[in-house]
Amino acid sequence: MAVTAAQIKKVVAVASGIIYAQEGNYGSVNKNDNKHGMSIGKCQWNAYWGRALPLLQTIVNKDQEQAKEILGETLYNEIAGSSPKAWDKKERAATAEEAKVISKLLSTPQGKEVQDDLANEDITRYVKNGVKTGLVSLKALAYYADLENQGGSGASSRIATTAGNALGGVEKVGLEEIHSYAL
Repeated sequence: MAVTAAQIKKVVAVASGIIYAQEGNYGSVNKNDNKHGMSIGKCQWNAYWGRALPLLQTIVNKDQEQAKEILGETLYNEIAGSSPKAWDKKERAATAEEAKVISKLLSTPQGKEVQDDLANEDITRYVKNGVKTGLVSLKALAYYADLENQGGSGASSRIATTAGNALGGVEKVGLEEIHSYAL
């Protein structure tokens, strides 16, 4: 049984709610997430893994004057003037003051719009990756999306594949099985 586009959309909606409940809200800023630099926003996009800076740059580009006013000149110049990969594999933590102003920027209408778009893109990709592994259970796909958000595509794929190997095919993996193998 193939998973349809309509089913993928429904799974994305369910998985989004699960992920958001665990990660934070629009204005969330973890100043130094597991010593990998700051994580920001409703999906906790991390600086070290190359997700925080491009997100902030997109928000800044939506309204540069507003961003400069909120962030101040120094932080604005760092964000706007850096290459999108400037924080990759660097432990760019936020100070308390930076966390406060970044939170304010993330909570603007532009910040919310950019986060909504990126979250939908990311979570849709997670669900489609689960479909590519052979999952057909919609509940297992939602769980898979959460696994990929937490541990990356290698972890989620490995768990689904291992469960599928034990059951005689990934298409046989349901919610209980993927959860059992994730544990």
